Amino acid sequence: MKKNLVNLVKLLLLSVVLMFTTTAMINAQSGKVDFSGTWAMNTMKSSPAAANSSRSFIVKQEGNLLTTTSNGEDGMSVVAKYKLDGKESANKIEGTDSKSTAKFSSDGRMLTIVSKSWKDGKEKTDEYVWSLSDPKSLSIVCTTVGISGDEVTKYFYDRK
Repeated sequence: MKKNLVNLVKLLLLSVVLMFTTTAMINAQSGKVDFSGTWAMNTMKSSPAAANSSRSFIVKQEGNLLTTTSNGEDGMSVVAKYKLDGKESANKIEGTDSKSTAKFSSDGRMLTIVSKSWKDGKEKTDEYVWSLSDPKSLSIVCTTVGISGDEVTKYFYDRK
């Protein structure tokens, strides 16, 4: 009787562990990457053109909203907010109005932000593809189409 009770307790414990493990694996596979954190540019990996960009920035990802905060050219904080459902977001960055859409890939591992801005009546489109190669390494590949032709810039950041 005592042996059966011990075996039953072991079986129940194993069942509970498997249930939590399976739930965690399903959530991890179906969930979206969380880019939240403070990120510092890795200039050794980034494209030379990235050198003119903000050296660090903060990302908050809460629910359906991604907020980035960085320092602008004038030293003032620049805050941009993006809805993560593909709906348009409006931001003013460095005095320039932009309209953006942000959407996760179907597997939730990459985020694509497409921003359109206008300068001197000319449209510029930037497509930023965010991904994590590991929890401490963020890459953002930016393809710019517009004012001065097409250009690809690669930004690499390390989590602080």
